[in-house]
Amino acid sequence: ASMIDKPGGDPSPPFDISKLGAKIAGAQGGGGDKKDDKKKGDKSDKKDSSPLDTTPPPPSDDDSGGDGTSGGAPEGGTVTDDAGGTVGDTLGSLENTGDIGTITQIADATVNTQAQDAGGIMDGIAQWDQLNNNLSGGTGYYSYSGGVYSCTGSGSCSSGGTGNFSYSMSICFLTKTYSSGSVSISGGVFGPDNASTFSGSFPTSGLAVIAVTGGTPGSSFSGTNVSIMNSGGVQGANLKLDLHYTRGTDTAVGSATTPFVPGGY
Repeated sequence: ASMIDKPGGDPSPPFDISKLGAKIAGAQGGGGDKKDDKKKGDKSDKKDSSPLDTTPPPPSDDDSGGDGTSGGAPEGGTVTDDAGGTVGDTLGSLENTGDIGTITQIADATVNTQAQDAGGIMDGIAQWDQLNNNLSGGTGYYSYSGGVYSCTGSGSCSSGGTGNFSYSMSICFLTKTYSSGSVSISGGVFGPDNASTFSGSFPTSGLAVIAVTGGTPGSSFSGTNVSIMNSGGVQGANLKLDLHYTRGTDTAVGSATTPFVPGGY
């Protein structure tokens, strides 16, 4: 398995989930390391008890009650005190090994998976079939200016450099179309340049990613993509641009995300 601890986070290195299962079973009395199961100074033999077992141990010669009858609590303490110590020791052992935090991560991941299976909207790039089947209406646009690109290459960017870009796109979830899409280099190392205006209908399936092309002679926006993003359980909440612009031997890259604005189309 692999863990992702937050939306947009990087996955952890893969690990064998069966090992975690063994740790959980051990914490519940199903096996594992029980070196902390026995409280120091405990007079009773509890080898057959689970870590969280609060059942009083069988009476012994040293466990007679204060009134002379057998089966009572050990002198100077109670069964509850003793069991409480065992519970505390066990929880302390789990906390020290980090199992509690790991189990919490597993639980969170399970909740997210169940939400997705039940039709919940997961953050990340939307699916075209989601946008086609789950959104019946609504029009608006995405618009962003002030994006910053960085530049590398052997021409104008031989010493590095930065510049600005902007992008926008109108969208209609009723007719399942997008239009007036544009990406512009607005200054910096490179002079002004615009991608071809893009528009179209929603495909039937796959990731909601639109390839951007165009550019003035000698330049290209090939490799630039806009992605319709789900965020906070809302479909199409944002539009993300991944800029890849080339001119001669130089390349500019950048990324920016902007929210959906209801309104004109």
